[in-house]
Amino acid sequence: QTYLQVGGGARCPFLFLSACESEQLARVFFTCGVKNVVFCPTEVQDSRARRFACALYGAMVKNLPLKMAFAQASLVAKLVGDDAQYGLFSSEDLCYLPPLALRKATSTTVSWSGRQALRRKVEDFVGRKDVIGGALFYLNSNRSLVLLHCEESLGRSATLREIAYLVTMPGRKFSGENRCAFFPNQAPGGLLIVDDLESLNQQEQEQVRSHLETPGAQLLAASRYAASGCPFEDLCKTMSVQLSPLRDEEAADLFLRRCRRPLRVEDLLPPQKRHGRGPKDVLGRADAAELLKHPIRAFKGVPGRIRKAVDNWAQRGSPALQGDVESLAWVLPNLHGTRGLLGGGGGPRPPKKTSVLTSLTGVGTASVRASSWHRGTTGLG
Repeated sequence: QTYLQVGGGARCPFLFLSACESEQLARVFFTCGVKNVVFCPTEVQDSRARRFACALYGAMVKNLPLKMAFAQASLVAKLVGDDAQYGLFSSEDLCYLPPLALRKATSTTVSWSGRQALRRKVEDFVGRKDVIGGALFYLNSNRSLVLLHCEESLGRSATLREIAYLVTMPGRKFSGENRCAFFPNQAPGGLLIVDDLESLNQQEQEQVRSHLETPGAQLLAASRYAASGCPFEDLCKTMSVQLSPLRDEEAADLFLRRCRRPLRVEDLLPPQKRHGRGPKDVLGRADAAELLKHPIRAFKGVPGRIRKAVDNWAQRGSPALQGDVESLAWVLPNLHGTRGLLGGGGGPRPPKKTSVLTSLTGVGTASVRASSWHRGTTGLG
């Protein structure tokens, strides 16, 4: 507040503080001259704040005044189950009227050609902060070869994409034209990212080797095997980063992100454990995450299993789970009469009890063919 006052006060008419518990900071800006400040007085997830911002700005570009646009965006957030709160300090209403010159200039603004060789980020990526932090530390330390490894399919590809997105952001080490690319694209003297390192043939290995021999070049690779199986150990030391299963809280977070409706009491609690709570009562995010911590272990921390299971549940209309979340980790008997975890092949049979899957589909015996699921911050200066 002192800096703003010494500098003559704030001059912008609008500010959106997309940060948790930012009411106090919003009040400072409002006091110092910002006529309209949107803020989040509670905790808020990035994805939900982004959805709220899209709804707010989407309403404003349709010529709705700020206060009406804010009310509309708040209603949208409530309807989609966003349990965060949003606030507005306003001393005068605001309408968005972009100048004609700005509209003409939009076609000549920032070029993203430097990121064309990257792959799209995986939706609802969660956790992995330690893994990403370790990889970024080695890359920032100019290590030539960083290997991300795990024997199971725990999201190697998704983690590579997340790292690629982070290191190519404006101002980061690998931002700019051809500074980072996924193989077989090239990034001479930059960062080359190779997924499934063990699947490279001899010719492809030579291409990667040629990249590593270029001054300043670095390689980020993912493999099922640890450094002992790396074909480039003769060129440089391999810095290994192991990818582990999602922790319970991370798995619960992913489950909630994939849900297409708010979870209710009847989803996470069986009738005998509701203790007077209404079955249709909507659970807050913190409450739902806590109730999911135990049953989410049925997915063994594998992101792809969680995504596939929740998506399949949504395709059936997301019927009430009656406290049997674990059943989503199991497919119904297939044509061969076997059962197993989604994406995980065989496994022990689930407990012999009336499965919620039977009541959800309305059949006693059925066949389900589960399609193969895709495998699945710290900044870098």
